[in-house]
Amino acid sequence: MSYTVMNCFHWIGFHIVNYLLETGHHVEGVDDLSSNKKEHLAMFLGRNSSFTRTSKDKPIQNESVIFLGENNFYQDIEAKQILNITKRGASKTPPANIITIHPPLLFGEWMPMDEKGIYDKEQRILFESSYFLTEAVYIKDFISSMFRIHHLVNIPSVLDMYSQNSIENKTEKLENKIFIREIKSTRKSVDHVLNHYRQFKNFYE
Repeated sequence: MSYTVMNCFHWIGFHIVNYLLETGHHVEGVDDLSSNKKEHLAMFLGRNSSFTRTSKDKPIQNESVIFLGENNFYQDIEAKQILNITKRGASKTPPANIITIHPPLLFGEWMPMDEKGIYDKEQRILFESSYFLTEAVYIKDFISSMFRIHHLVNIPSVLDMYSQNSIENKTEKLENKIFIREIKSTRKSVDHVLNHYRQFKNFYE
């Protein structure tokens, strides 16, 4: 299957592209090279012959399109399936033909972070905080869960995804909610990400 991934050098977009390439798909990436980190990630992905980078000005036509955050270019996309990964509480309501996925608190390689925690929309969240340990999901666990779901028939137009650790804290109805199980413990995933951060610290933001 062929995919277009918008914002492919955003840290989440990079992990989505990498997952798709590793699972045998062709990926067209759309992004600029406005930072040293983006240039580094572009170089990494560019080694794979199944990845091509294209201009933002080119019309988007593919089997499946994935984009991050809120955008106003829905009318410029021609695809069998469109996935929008955006935080809960987005100000715009996307068209009905778009599947909107609200992710949990995510962490992983290449995201804004330091030795003690992550930065989510300028908010610093410590690795040892109860909020992080309850709500956070490692990026690769999120992506593998997301792609298991997106192949199903009759997917709801909006899906809320959470950490399995947070299920006891959710009092609202569970309709259209997916709880993600950890492949390994959050603490072990944090240790893995910290080792990567220390090795490539100069490329982190």
